[in-house]
Order: sequence, then structure tokens, then C-alpha cells
Amino acid sequence: ISDNTIGNKTANNMRAGSTTTTNASSVASGIIFSITPMTTTISGNTIQNFTSYGISSSAVRGIITASASGNTSSINITGNTISQLSTNGTVAGLVSGQPAASGISLSIGTKDIIANNTISDINIFSTEAISSYAVGIAHANATGTIIRNNKIFNITNTSTSTNVNTPSVAAGIAVRSATDTLTILNNMISLGSGSSANTAIVGIHANNGSNPIPVVENIYHNTVNISGTVTTGAMPSFGFYRGDFTTTARTPVVNIKNNIFTNSRSGGTGSHYAIANNYGATVSAANWSANAADYNVLNANAATIGWWGANKTFADWKTSSAGDANSYSGYAITYMDPASDLHLN
Repeated sequence: ISDNTIGNKTANNMRAGSTTTTNASSVASGIIFSITPMTTTISGNTIQNFTSYGISSSAVRGIITASASGNTSSINITGNTISQLSTNGTVAGLVSGQPAASGISLSIGTKDIIANNTISDINIFSTEAISSYAVGIAHANATGTIIRNNKIFNITNTSTSTNVNTPSVAAGIAVRSATDTLTILNNMISLGSGSSANTAIVGIHANNGSNPIPVVENIYHNTVNISGTVTTGAMPSFGFYRGDFTTTARTPVVNIKNNIFTNSRSGGTGSHYAIANNYGATVSAANWSANAADYNVLNANAATIGWWGANKTFADWKTSSAGDANSYSGYAITYMDPASDLHLN
């Protein structure tokens, strides 16, 4: 499925549901796979200006697969441009990697590749107190996936949950589950610019709140920039976060190397971190081995570089995590455009 233009440049020109009717559900999708073909290539498509209106299971997704597991199909999703997708749906959480709003939701296949896509302006505009997720790329179930070289920016969520264990979330890449090894490599993620909402913002979210739990998650060479100022509220934000906000520790094996995690977000009563392990839960060092994280740039407020059972300075983070001995903090980074283009200037 290649080189199609789905939706034109006019805002909201692809609509599901009605702006005046909110007593039913609607789903708007650009490309949807409810079957599991043996080999699939989805490349070079432009999907833009979709809006889903309604309640409950209303959702918007650019590209979405079935949620089954155990199949051996191979899916390559490459070089697509997905932008301006919005919904007021109240789908809660990240179940099966199919949240209320996503640019790409992948839940099937073996050795899939999601690469060189540009995903921007994915928005949940509900004002209800729902723990919904707006995500650039959502992942569940699939085996041996590589997510690489994607550019993700301006993912927003105005849902109003104030419970830090069930927050409204905006995330660049969110992993609900995975089989075997999952590699997240060389992606650029910029979130929070211009957003004052009390939203939990996560650049790379190793949620892992359901089975299967990956054998290992490799997080290599990614650049994440979290910015903006919160008007009021207690929601935190993270460059990288292992955990699902609940009180249950989530402990997939992680390797976190050669990344730049910058978090300059401010305001509110929540803290803003470069990196975190099991925020909201009893912290667990399980599968976060010594030197699992290293050679990173970790920039945030000096008192909240990381979370490991409590707020950590850079020195305390290195002690608690037994890693990042060769990492830097407080290292000034200049981007071509911090809101959308994280090539280094």
C-alpha cells in the first residue's frame, strides 16, 4: 500500500461522527488491517486531517493493525507522513497498543520494521477525566520489531485526569507489550512545546503493563526533547520512563545507550525528569542491571534528573541505577528546531 494520499490539506476534512452528536462512538482510520497477511509493505503514504467525534470507544489512528498475537507475518511501515489526527474519544489506557489516538498502532507480525515515518499533531481534545493516551507510535504483541529513524512531534492530550496513577498521557513511542527483542533506535521525539495542559508527557514509554513482556528492550541513539510550561497540576514528564504509572513495578530488561534525553518542562507541582524507573510504584532494580544505561546525555532540573524511588540528582541517579558512569548532564544542546527538528545545530 504505497504512495496514497488519504485526506486533503483542509482541517478535519475526514470526519467520523458529528460535532453536535456525542452519544455514539466513531473510529477514523487511514489504513487498517483487520487481517494478518504474510507480508505487508505500507510506504510513502500521506494520511492527514482526520477527526473522530463521539464518546467511549471513539478513536483516531493513522495506520492500525489487528491486535492478535502469535502470527508470523512481516510488516514494514516506512516513509509515511501522518499528521493532524484528533479525537474527543475516551478510550482509556494503552490496551493492545490501540489507544484513543495514535499515528501508528502495531500489534502483529514478526521482525516488523517501523522506519522513516514523520508523525505529528496527534491530539486528544476531550476534557473528561479519562486516563487516555495520545501516541505517535504504539506497540503491542509483535515479535522482534525495530522502530527506527522516525520523527515524532506535537503529540497532545487535554483530557483532565488528575490521578498520577491513571494520568492522561501524551507519548512519542509507547510499548504496551512485545515479544522477544524490541529495538527503538535513532528516533527524534519532541513533545510539550506550547502545551500548558496538565498531561503526563513521555518521550519513550516502556509501559509494559501487560503480557507478553519482551526479552529485552534496546533503547539506542534516540533524541528526545520535552519542553513547555504547565499552568497548573501535578503530572510529571519524562524523556524515558520504564513503568505504567500504576503501583505495580514493570520490569522488562532494558539497555539504554547513547541517547539524548532533555526535559526543560516547567510549572505545576509535578516534577520533570530526563529518565525514570517505576515512577508511582515501589522501585525495582529487576532487569535494570549495572550499566544498563550509559553514554547518555541526561538534561533536566538538577534536582530531578532521574526517578529511582525518589527524585535523584545526576550523582544520585548514577548511584541508584549503578549506571550512566560515562553519561553527561547539564550539557547544552542546540537543535535545528527544538519543537520539531532535533538534528543538532
